[in-house]
Amino acid sequence: VEHNYTRARALSEEAGEKRSLFEAVWGLANYHQARGHLGLAEDLGRQLVEMAAEIADPQLAPWAHLQFGGPKFWSGEYAASLARLERSIASYDAEQYRFLPGGPDPCVASRAYAALCLWQLGRSREALEASRAAIQQARELRHAFSLGIALCFTGSLHQLRGDPKAALEVANEVIPLATDHGFPLWR
Repeated sequence: VEHNYTRARALSEEAGEKRSLFEAVWGLANYHQARGHLGLAEDLGRQLVEMAAEIADPQLAPWAHLQFGGPKFWSGEYAASLARLERSIASYDAEQYRFLPGGPDPCVASRAYAALCLWQLGRSREALEASRAAIQQARELRHAFSLGIALCFTGSLHQLRGDPKAALEVANEVIPLATDHGFPLWR
């Protein structure tokens, strides 16, 4: 994955294809976040925010802010992460949106992350509201991968809340979904 996105980045830079370059950097940032290389993922997220502003394509801003906020979440910087996630949500336009290859809907993912940030910041009611909104939006979009992230993060929220019954209900939905669609991460 890293090799392919690095090659795509080089080819996009060589060709001067800014949109393709954004997608390649997004893929690298997501890869490094998943591998736990949070400093590098955050640096790439920062680059994405700058690139989205330079390209001036409003569809890119939600992706950029999500990818900048994700590593901050995993680093325990919940307030900083939440600020980026809120910018992602605010910049999202459902009328003009299209998916990046291999990614969830950025608004759904931002809401799912925001729910966990809000919980960690002691804002439990808002956490549950963000979680419900993520699931509802994913269902409306009929996008299985987005629903997978929304459900998994909701399950984590219920675990943090000490509600095993609610966590089990979510697990009973996400496990078959992930199995049917080949999403080992969400399974």
